Amino acid sequence: MKWFNSIAFRFWLTMNILILTAVLCISSFYLWKESSQLEESLKNEAISMANTLGSAIGLSMLKENYAEISPLAYSLIDQPDVKYVKIRNVEGRVINQKGETLDDPKKVMVTTVPIFYFQKEVGEIEIAVNTIKVEEQKEHVLRTTVITSIIISVISLLLSFWISGKLTLPLKKVVEATKQVTKGNRNVTVPEEQLTEINELVTSFNHMSRTIENFEDQLVNEINIATKSLSDKVSILEALSNIARSVMENNPSKKEVIRVSLKEILQYIPADKISIALWEEDNEEEILIVSLVNQQFLKEEIIPLADTPIHLMIENRQLMIRNHTTEEGIYPQEQVLLKEGIATTMMAPLITKDKVLGSLNLGSVSPNFFDRIHEEEIMMFAHQIAMALDRASLYMSLRRAAYYDHLTGLANSRLLRERIDEVIRHSEEDPNKKFAILFLDLDRFKNINDTLGHEVGDMVLKATSQLLIGNLSYKYLISRLGGDEFIILIPDISYEGEAIDCAKTILSLFNRPLRVKDYELHITGSIGISMYPADGKDADTLIKRADTAMYRVKDQGKNNFAIYAPLTSDPSYEKLALENDLRKALQKGEFIVHYQPKINIVEGTLSGFEALVRWKNSTRGLVSPGTFIPVAEETGLIVPIGAFVMKEAARQMVAWRQAGLPEVPIAVNLSTRQFLQSNLVQSVESILKETGLPPHLLELEITESMTIDLERSIEILAKLKKLGVKISIDDFGTGYSSLHYLQQLPIDRLKIDQSFVQNITVNENHAILVATIINMAKNLQLSVTAEGVETEKQATYLQKQKCEEVQGYFFSRPLSAEEIEGKYRELIEDVKNWKIG
Repeated sequence: MKWFNSIAFRFWLTMNILILTAVLCISSFYLWKESSQLEESLKNEAISMANTLGSAIGLSMLKENYAEISPLAYSLIDQPDVKYVKIRNVEGRVINQKGETLDDPKKVMVTTVPIFYFQKEVGEIEIAVNTIKVEEQKEHVLRTTVITSIIISVISLLLSFWISGKLTLPLKKVVEATKQVTKGNRNVTVPEEQLTEINELVTSFNHMSRTIENFEDQLVNEINIATKSLSDKVSILEALSNIARSVMENNPSKKEVIRVSLKEILQYIPADKISIALWEEDNEEEILIVSLVNQQFLKEEIIPLADTPIHLMIENRQLMIRNHTTEEGIYPQEQVLLKEGIATTMMAPLITKDKVLGSLNLGSVSPNFFDRIHEEEIMMFAHQIAMALDRASLYMSLRRAAYYDHLTGLANSRLLRERIDEVIRHSEEDPNKKFAILFLDLDRFKNINDTLGHEVGDMVLKATSQLLIGNLSYKYLISRLGGDEFIILIPDISYEGEAIDCAKTILSLFNRPLRVKDYELHITGSIGISMYPADGKDADTLIKRADTAMYRVKDQGKNNFAIYAPLTSDPSYEKLALENDLRKALQKGEFIVHYQPKINIVEGTLSGFEALVRWKNSTRGLVSPGTFIPVAEETGLIVPIGAFVMKEAARQMVAWRQAGLPEVPIAVNLSTRQFLQSNLVQSVESILKETGLPPHLLELEITESMTIDLERSIEILAKLKKLGVKISIDDFGTGYSSLHYLQQLPIDRLKIDQSFVQNITVNENHAILVATIINMAKNLQLSVTAEGVETEKQATYLQKQKCEEVQGYFFSRPLSAEEIEGKYRELIEDVKNWKIG
């Protein structure tokens, strides 16, 4: 028995030593392995965070737009284990750092990760994570392992004295279980034995196994929690990045921004209904609801703002969560949601630059679905969406300014030419493809603009634009070149008649008068048509030839259309050449002034002169005023020409006074453009001072059409009268003014138009009309001048009607200053015969 015991003692002593050695080895291996895993896990976590940040800031690092990476770097510092983050560029310079560098490097694990953008290295991220928790876990495992090893050793020594050979089997079970633990199977239990020592060993072993298993489960759970938190934040960052990228890279419309934004939100928050509400400052009573349908398509509806709780956010600008349980006390729009099964809604304001753009709205069929975590995330999305919408609005504003007319909203010349070039490129691929250009110019628009003012002119252009938009096909491009010129591009026509039909449609739009302010205006248009490729193969040629065809319509009476046909003598070219010669004439001093005498047929005296401009061109010769005056009016050259005539006439009158000729007034015509100039009074005053002409010897002639804007006309004429000059109404009877205007206008004279005077001896109605005008002027204490007197009978009739002043070819044609001086005495003698009594 002693021998047996001795053998058993030695056997079990040896087994205990082996078990102790095995426990120590296993514990050491486990301790090393667990420590390595903890360190590797921490390092992998740091690398994962750095890679995530690197993906988010790669594009910004490439563009060296370092200002955008700061908010993203902050997202890592928010992690409890991250101590600092350094971001370096490719040169190794630190361009951003969040957190402070620790003096003791043993407390942190520093990891450096390169930043790549499409396989191009653009910098690196240095991230330091805290190792205190890992060291504490390693110490805990060490203590547990040591204590467990000691307990096992003590139990083994005690068992060696009490146990017999039957312990061999239980010890084998323990050894086998230890092997299982060593292999990684933590869920191992050894059956209990009757012997206390063996049972204690088994119990300790089982406790050790459970402790290790618990520690491992706890560590795995903490790693999973940290990984999920980081993963959630990375998901949000990716969604926000996708929203921002959709605007920065593609310059989309507001609708595209909304579609991308709502789609990204649904990837993160599984709401049952999602939409964005937008409202505009110019319409505060309605909002536009844009909903995402089937993850792709947008549904739009306009509803009254009062039917939603959204208007509350305009004032408080706070996120709102509303739970819907009954239909009592809720808005009509919420009643609709309730019927659709929506139990909870969340609304977040979209605010940018202190301006509320709208709201982000989410709905769920689950009660109390939205919590504080969702609130924070939704506000992040709302802020990003607001910035994206603001950027989209800015881009659309810039595009509108670059490609659309500011007054009418139509396409401008830049967009027109780009679209024509695009159609031409497509046409080159299809030799049978044709398209047409219609050049529309409003007839007599200049008269409206000059007489009624630019405000009314602008309103006419807007009304015309709306007519074209509302009545022409949406496939046509309607553009405004400037002024009253419009171009309609028909991008694809199968036959020439389609362009003609379009022209007829446009002309028919002007059959009814336009009502603008208090005016009923009869507008007509002239249209020129050019066809591709017959009339040109580039935008400039096609537009120019459509313009040429339009001018032919103008020359043939307006209010019609014409298709371009090449002519050897093109009126549009002649007009352009005439305009160029006019501009050169001002520089060369080719304009001269002729003077037509005005005769007082009551007193038989020379009563004044009218200054009339003439153009003596080196190649054209003496050009008729009827030829160049309309072009000068249209181009604005009439203003410097008119100033020249006034100054030259005043200078000539001063020279005649100094030569001893009797003082008589000189009449000068004012063009519409001159009359509407803001500096007209200053210009007249300056000429009077410069030439030394007494103001009462200057008479300014205006037409009735200039006085349509009565209030402004009275103001201008009153200022001129204050200078001391005389005012007369030229071509009286042919304008638009009502006769009662004459009572309010500060004028001195009426000039009866020659169209009435020429027929007074053959047309009784004209004779009565002239007599009536003379009597009316007498009653209004106005002087009267009859123009265009060409026969003695006309002069005699006017004398009988006591019209004191006449002018016309019967007495004298317009003469140069030299001719006036040569024939002055002869003229004086001739008019003496007309003195009454």
